[in-house]
Amino acid sequence: MIQRGRAWHKKEKKMYKVSEISWLLDGRILEITLITDTPHVKTLKTFPDSVILMHPVGRCDAYGEDIFQDDILAVNYLDEDNKKKQSLGIVKKDETTGNFYWTGEYADWDWNEMMYDHSDRIEVLGNIHENYAFVVNNRVKE
Repeated sequence: MIQRGRAWHKKEKKMYKVSEISWLLDGRILEITLITDTPHVKTLKTFPDSVILMHPVGRCDAYGEDIFQDDILAVNYLDEDNKKKQSLGIVKKDETTGNFYWTGEYADWDWNEMMYDHSDRIEVLGNIHENYAFVVNNRVKE
């Protein structure tokens, strides 16, 4: 099942699922309700500047994991010599067009083709907020 959204809480350095977003009439976000993993506090209301919202791509990886903006992806493929290769990249969203793309070694690969025709070769390794050291250590293009 595709989640509606995910949010990285900047101060807490923690990832949350988004339950609800309250909007103002002018299109700005008033507040965001996050789902907590604390039994006695089910939700947490926060202001938009406290979190980084990550939009779902609407697809899953080869293992059924939802893919979100800011996720680190591994795309497995065979090269010209039929050797197994892996390309790492980050899912980004063009805020002007709303289109998703990725920053991997082969960033010129068609995003839609990659998501729809080759999703069985895609694996979510994490996200840049919880795994920034991985991004730096593996020289993943941002």
